[in-house]
Amino acid sequence: MACLWKQHLSYWQNPPYSAMRFLFTTCIALLFGTIFWDLGSKRETQQDIFNTMGSMYAVVLFLGIQNASSVQPVVAIERTVFYRERAAGMYSALPYAFGQEYRCGGGGTITFAQLLGLCMD
Repeated sequence: MACLWKQHLSYWQNPPYSAMRFLFTTCIALLFGTIFWDLGSKRETQQDIFNTMGSMYAVVLFLGIQNASSVQPVVAIERTVFYRERAAGMYSALPYAFGQEYRCGGGGTITFAQLLGLCMD
């Protein structure tokens, strides 16, 4: 529980990063939603289903690569803190990893899925 609280506090200590990530996610959802407008309602042939699945794969892959590359400086700073706290015996690696993953999900993912789903359907 301490790891989750610590990750929550460190996430909100960097508002420019959080705001840009949320804004970028929203813009990408709108951009790809307009590119693949009304693609989800076409389900007559097998090729239509493949087109829909391929478009969702491309969007998620693009957003994942963008988020992975933008988080590198933040993780590089936090890694030093993790090594120090791990050496002090505060917690093991598994709760820290869970806290990191829990912190990175949330509002941006929900907003992205809702916007893209509304545009594609």
